[in-house]
Amino acid sequence: MSHILCNDALKKLQKFSLNDILADSLINDKPYNLALIFPTGKFVRYFKQNYIKEYFLKHKKPLTVLKVFTLQGFIQFVFNSLNFSKNYILLSDGYRLALFEEAVAKSNLKFYKSKSTKMSNSILMKLFSLIHGLREDGITLEKLKDDYVSITGSLPEELSYFTDTHRLSDVIKIYEKYDKALLDKYIDFPMLLNLTNGKLNEMNDSEFQLHISNLIGSDTKIYIEGFTDFKKPEISFLSFFNKSTNPFGIHIDYALSPTKQNSNGPLFGNLEEIIINFNIQGFHLISLNDYPNDKIQSEEEILDNKNETAKEEAFADISGFLRRWLFNTEKDFKNPNLSKFIKIFVAENRKEEIRCIAKLVKYLLSIKGYAPRDICICSRQPELYSSLFREIFLRYGIPTNITDRFNLSQSPVVNAVLSILNVINDGFKIDDVSKALYSPYLLFDNYNSFDYIDRFNLIDVARQLRIRGGYLRARENDWIIKFERSI
Repeated sequence: MSHILCNDALKKLQKFSLNDILADSLINDKPYNLALIFPTGKFVRYFKQNYIKEYFLKHKKPLTVLKVFTLQGFIQFVFNSLNFSKNYILLSDGYRLALFEEAVAKSNLKFYKSKSTKMSNSILMKLFSLIHGLREDGITLEKLKDDYVSITGSLPEELSYFTDTHRLSDVIKIYEKYDKALLDKYIDFPMLLNLTNGKLNEMNDSEFQLHISNLIGSDTKIYIEGFTDFKKPEISFLSFFNKSTNPFGIHIDYALSPTKQNSNGPLFGNLEEIIINFNIQGFHLISLNDYPNDKIQSEEEILDNKNETAKEEAFADISGFLRRWLFNTEKDFKNPNLSKFIKIFVAENRKEEIRCIAKLVKYLLSIKGYAPRDICICSRQPELYSSLFREIFLRYGIPTNITDRFNLSQSPVVNAVLSILNVINDGFKIDDVSKALYSPYLLFDNYNSFDYIDRFNLIDVARQLRIRGGYLRARENDWIIKFERSI
């Protein structure tokens, strides 16, 4: 169920639907009265491209810079507007890693001490992620030291192994050295956020309201969309906007069961704690939808419901049905309406499975008029399918955006280049030549004439003539001699 966490200004305005707000900004030519915050840079770029396109089609004029940010970008935007006595420099990831490696080298470690003078890269990166994560979560060096003192003070030395005090001691040492390496001039993003929160905390309500109004405009509405989690320092930052005169809202997908218990299941159980934290700060939680399934107390109301109209209404509400009953483990009941959208097919093997999917996608694109961005293919184990998708979809001429990353050794482009090198290096072996000829990334043409080279026929004939190639069989001459003799 879609909800919005909003401040008093937005509650008074009663404009909660982001789709309606966007449509209103397009129709009334007010794109600069809206500030949007999305979770990723990719989301930001996608929104900007589509909004600018729709705006130009509507008003036939270009747009300047839109107020669209990631949360980190918005925090930096606010940070840059504050007057600090020092000029801080935000470090890049590479520079932070270099400083962290220096901090590790200067720390007198016991648990992570290695025989070599330098710590292995895998352990270094894990510690780097660990300490950066602690800083992002607002866990300070002082808090870690207090935890260490409480653990070591309450347990005897012989039990210290079971409480991992040696590991914690090393983490504290590295954390401290890293803080000193930053000095007073350099900062990472967690420190930037803490400085921003500290500066905003010094302002009274009227000063904060005036500062934000001057920064983004007094008529600007602020909406946050697409988030499923916030860290505590981020919640502290966003909580300041509860007292803002600018309308401010956080859209969040969260379903409350009729018994007031979290019914989202294990995937989004953290949202309950987040909502409580925002609610404590004075935000209002307002429901934006009214799903029939959210009114149902238990499974029996579906299974034993004699009111067919009410049952059909619950089953017809597909989105609400999945939200309400996705994690149902008590009773087995089936929604007949899902058969309209879900079909189960069985393929002989993975390759045949991908070929069938490719044919269906090609049909949807060519015949039904779907755009590639409208089709999503999901797999429980994408690493087993990604290479097949790349190979077969390329053969069918279907554009893809496969999120699963692959090693260079599995890259079809790299393999195509290596196949050419193997042909030359290993003496024109037929297996290497066939790999090169079958690659869709390599083009073989006869530039001296308009004759088309049939690559597949060439390999078939070579196998019939028992051409093997290789250094033991005269390399490329084995091909030339046998072809000439056959002609």
